[in-house]
Amino acid sequence: EPPRGSGRFVYFNDENPSPEFLIRKARANAFLGQSESQGEVAFLGQDITNQQHVTGKPSVITAEASELNDTDKIDMRLVIDHRSADTVDSFSFLLKGQNLNDLTLSKSESMPLALTDAKLDATSDIELRGKQLSGSFKSRFNNTKLVSEGSSTIAKEVSEVVKGVQSFAVDADIDGTLASPGFDISSDLDRILKDAVMGRFKAKQKEWESKIKAGLDEKLQAYLAENESVGSYFSDQGSLVDSDLSSVDSLLEKKLDSFVDAQKKEAQDKFSNKLKD
Repeated sequence: EPPRGSGRFVYFNDENPSPEFLIRKARANAFLGQSESQGEVAFLGQDITNQQHVTGKPSVITAEASELNDTDKIDMRLVIDHRSADTVDSFSFLLKGQNLNDLTLSKSESMPLALTDAKLDATSDIELRGKQLSGSFKSRFNNTKLVSEGSSTIAKEVSEVVKGVQSFAVDADIDGTLASPGFDISSDLDRILKDAVMGRFKAKQKEWESKIKAGLDEKLQAYLAENESVGSYFSDQGSLVDSDLSSVDSLLEKKLDSFVDAQKKEAQDKFSNKLKD
């Protein structure tokens, strides 16, 4: 029996190739906690695959939540782009109206600072390009209630100051690598507290100056009352000055009337001479 011939597979390019694994679109909803009343999160996944070079599209995963018990809104978006060797992954995050309470900001024994209540709004954009990480985080604490319970005089002043702080921001710049990220954090809370403290000290300074002035005036009046001769001297001097000023005013008034009369007579004479001519 002659041997059977061997064949081979011939592959032709597909006009619409498909990856080995692909989720074109998928939706899912999840309830937080034990009941629906605590809020619901909606997830959406698009073009989820390990062969993005075949689909030519990045994979995108989003999550949205609203009307949660302690948060007004949450939006998240993750984009995984591995279509080429130069991979780019990005993550964006939006948070609105997150309730915060009993958050310690400073554990200093001389000047502790705690956030007892606030509403937090925050946004973040982070990108991982290859191994390089970059991004930013911006947040603002609104309707804040700050408490400081230090025992020193300055701490007590700060305790009064922080009661007037309505909002402040905390921001961060992100860099480095995923294994060793770097964070540069900044906040305007220091400036707000500094301005508030300076404003309070200036108000105290004006209060102290008013009290000192009132005390000096009281002592001066008491001294003048006990020393009538001194008070009489200043009274006589004032009367003398008033008298002199009245005499000067009277003299100036007479001089002015005399000058006006002379000018009037000169004009009348000139007019009479012209009539005679």
